[in-house]
Amino acid sequence: MYIYFDCYSCESILKYQKKKKHAMLLAGVFMNGGNYGLPVVLFAIGDDGFVYAMMIMVIMSVYMNTIGLYIAASGADENVSKKEAFIKTIKIPIIPAIVLGAMTRMLDIGLPVSIENTVSFLADAAIPLIMIVLGIQLSTIAFRSISFKSVSSLVFLRLFVSPLLAIGIIYLMGLNGTLLASVVIIIAAMPTAANTTMFSVKYNVEPDLVSSTTLISTLLSLITLPIWFQFI
Repeated sequence: MYIYFDCYSCESILKYQKKKKHAMLLAGVFMNGGNYGLPVVLFAIGDDGFVYAMMIMVIMSVYMNTIGLYIAASGADENVSKKEAFIKTIKIPIIPAIVLGAMTRMLDIGLPVSIENTVSFLADAAIPLIMIVLGIQLSTIAFRSISFKSVSSLVFLRLFVSPLLAIGIIYLMGLNGTLLASVVIIIAAMPTAANTTMFSVKYNVEPDLVSSTTLISTLLSLITLPIWFQFI
């Protein structure tokens, strides 16, 4: 049933304009595995699961801030080329920061205390800033103009189809019953990532659609997550 729904949604998405297709990709693909997923994993599984969740979060962050940014940049305009979207993506400071951070870690290079403290302060401000942007965007939404059919499809994809697919992959790989499998199921069941609202606002890629999907999926996850806890 969910496979049919997913295929139907894919066929419908192909008919949308470029901005809407890219907005739906942002809201449907990227889940909140960080500031929401980590504490939930810690609560449901404990410290051992938290380690796996941290590793998944790092991979997801790199993926979101590269592929996710490219999706947003390439959806900013109907006529933008792949080359232009790529240039816009690599101009974002977070990508050089990822490379620089990986290099300093691999080479075991320590940062001066002043720089390390500054980076720490900026990191602490990141999540509150995202929440502020999300709140501002939600306050400006004209709900009558939102396609609730699209939002409901994305919410269903995030909260139900994604964890079901994760369970299927886990069984195919023979990981069922493992600690890693439990963490993957919980992370897959997370709502839309709040960062996607930042991306959609920056590039004007249907920010109302993305932010409303983030809000509704987050609220409904309070009901759906306890259901998925039964599978871990």
